[in-house]
Amino acid sequence: MPDIVNRLARTFLEDYLTSNSALREIETEFSAADIERVEIDDTSLGLRRKLVREFYAGLRWDHPEDISKFVTVASYFVAKGDTLIKQQQA
Repeated sequence: MPDIVNRLARTFLEDYLTSNSALREIETEFSAADIERVEIDDTSLGLRRKLVREFYAGLRWDHPEDISKFVTVASYFVAKGDTLIKQQQA
């Protein structure tokens, strides 16, 4: 079965988190969604990107249950971004 969430969407969230979120916030939201963190050995990555990829490694991209967890995390950060945009416009 193909991945339910395509690579472009995953990369978009990864890039957003790498640029706009703290390590603790990333860890908190992925853990709250019950996503397992799988350590990866890649010293070329920055800390935020590596953390996101470790949580991504704990997801099965072709399983609806795991996609629901991903959507929970993505929804949190989309809502946060929307709130920040509205505050900047005020």
